[in-house]
Amino acid sequence: MYIDKVLQNFNVDKIKLVSSPLAEHIKFSSKQRATSKDEKDKMKQVFYASPMESLMYVMICVRPYIAHADRLLAISCAI
Repeated sequence: MYIDKVLQNFNVDKIKLVSSPLAEHIKFSSKQRATSKDEKDKMKQVFYASPMESLMYVMICVRPYIAHADRLLAISCAI
């Protein structure tokens, strides 16, 4: 139920489900970060902390197998 509530809170409860939290071939890089002032301004408007905290709680307490995907997302969201 907690996971369902988190998905609803962040309006992602209708997304397409996949069998794996993150495909093995997906790589995140610092090169994908916002570089221009306009890109950085847009990114500041996106609220990442709360969804990441919710994912970390799920990772630690409910679904430890998502740890790898959660770590990669947290690193890629850090600006």
